[in-house]
Amino acid sequence: MFTTTPQTFDQRRISIQKRARKLSRGSVATIGADGLIIARPRRHGSGFPWGTVVAVAGVLLLAKAVMLTHVGPTAYDESVAMLAGGTVVEQAGAWVMQADALTVWLSEQIASLLR
Repeated sequence: MFTTTPQTFDQRRISIQKRARKLSRGSVATIGADGLIIARPRRHGSGFPWGTVVAVAGVLLLAKAVMLTHVGPTAYDESVAMLAGGTVVEQAGAWVMQADALTVWLSEQIASLLR
C-alpha cells in the first residue's frame, strides 16, 4: 500500500477517494500477520451471467438431442417444418430446434447408450 515515491496531496486524496468508492461497493475484512484488520474491496464479476447462458444452451442442446433420439430424424424434421410454417414465434422456435451437427452427434451417442 505504501509507495517509496512521494505523492502530492492531491494524488493521495484521489487515491483515498478511489479506494473509498471501491470499498463502498462491498468489502472483505482480513486480519494481517500483525493482527491489524484490513478491509479490501470485494471483487465483482463481469455483471453478465455467462454461466447461466451456457447452462441454458447446454440443456437446450441436450433436450433437442433427446427429442431427436426419441422420435427419430424423419418425424423430428417434420415437426420442425410444421413449426416453420407457423407464427413468428413458432418460426423462431423452428430455427432454434433445427437439427444441427452437434445435436445429431449427441443423438447418436444417446442412441448408442440406450442399445
